[in-house]
Amino acid sequence: MNRKKFDSWLLSLVPANVDIRTGCRLQSYASQNNGFKLSLVHQKRTFVEKAKILIGADGAKSKIRAQAAPRQFFPQKFVAIQEWVERKNDFPYFTSIFDRNITDYYCWTIPKGNYLLIGAALLYKEKAAEKFELLKAALSRYGMQFGKTVFREGTLVLRPVKQNQLFTSRQGIALLGEAEGWISPSSAEGFSYAFKSALMLSDALRSSPDGFEKRYHQKTVQLRKS
Repeated sequence: MNRKKFDSWLLSLVPANVDIRTGCRLQSYASQNNGFKLSLVHQKRTFVEKAKILIGADGAKSKIRAQAAPRQFFPQKFVAIQEWVERKNDFPYFTSIFDRNITDYYCWTIPKGNYLLIGAALLYKEKAAEKFELLKAALSRYGMQFGKTVFREGTLVLRPVKQNQLFTSRQGIALLGEAEGWISPSSAEGFSYAFKSALMLSDALRSSPDGFEKRYHQKTVQLRKS
């Protein structure tokens, strides 16, 4: 999937009466007069915005969660590494690889056109690059043939294993998707959790912003158990 086109399509669905600010970076926020003051940076200039409630959908590196949630309840950190390599044989299947010599999470391959995507979720700062090379060597032994790497990408992944590592909301702040900790503990898939939690929060806010935190927490009970 082309993420840039997908994100642009999502933005096109936002109603015209909603202000959109792209290219901004959250620097910090502070509680103020039953609301929040946000410091945003855009093209080296700092701007201040005010909001009654604050919703963080800023991924595994969420600054909002880092400031709002106790550190001891953070999920374990992993780094996902993925390479696009040239395909040399026809293997048209998505595969999941489980090898504790590489990771206690999982690895994968995805065919995409003339390329094979090879990826792994690896423990953060635990010789991730060496572990990734072990994966490629193992795939070669299993008969997968691939050429040079044409593209390499990576991102931080949080892996929750306990319900108290999922932070929904508190005192006017709510989190969505990976910022909250929503991600599959087996496959690291996060899209479905992000959309489900967004719909649940929208429903919790529909009647009134007052007391939405409790309603959102209740609506996500089954999602937290899955």
